[in-house]
Amino acid sequence: MEIENLKSEEYGEQYKEHLLEQWKTCVEMANCNSERRISTNNVYITVNAAIIALISFTFDYKSILLSIHYKQLRLNMTCSFLPRLKLFI
Repeated sequence: MEIENLKSEEYGEQYKEHLLEQWKTCVEMANCNSERRISTNNVYITVNAAIIALISFTFDYKSILLSIHYKQLRLNMTCSFLPRLKLFI
């Protein structure tokens, strides 16, 4: 005997109550699945944001180090050429 094919008269007095309880259970399960998906998506978004922040910080840190190195190199080159320029003047 299949419940879904029974008419309310054949099922009995509690047909509407049981049907409502089944509907509540289905809605609750759908809500739990949605919450689980949202939670999983939030985890992935957080991990992706952390990876992007780490990569951008790494590139920014490398550019800062390169700019400091370039400034020191330029300063050293200027300081090494100044005494030679005095010889020509």
